[in-house]
Amino acid sequence: MNIVLSCYANKELASFVLEKGGRVVEKGVFSVSSENKVYLKEYIFEAIIKGLKYARNHVGHNDLLLIGVQNVHMVDWLNGQKEYKGYESYLDDISDIIETLDCRYIFSNSSTKKAKKLLEEGLKEVKLEGAVALFEGM
Repeated sequence: MNIVLSCYANKELASFVLEKGGRVVEKGVFSVSSENKVYLKEYIFEAIIKGLKYARNHVGHNDLLLIGVQNVHMVDWLNGQKEYKGYESYLDDISDIIETLDCRYIFSNSSTKKAKKLLEEGLKEVKLEGAVALFEGM
């Protein structure tokens, strides 16, 4: 079976959507600590790592996991087509998690629309839950 993990991030939040058989089985929006993180790529790596951890419970030996990533260059790094210096720790973490998955996988630059939409909805919810929103209308 084909399983799609869509990952997306911006400088505030990251999100993932895991689909199996065309149905969403896991999804999440979470804030990414900006401590020591400067580049958007670091936030995207965090989204991938979190999504892969959730994928563990849904993949089987005969499955193909398509991991959608928003950055073309990162796809090349993750698929081993290009070597990049500076993000080895993230790539190692992702490799360690993938080693625990009993499935085939490939990273792609497609399939990020659902995670982006989820993140945008999460941004709206976060903004509504702020302290200013509590006092509106008073």
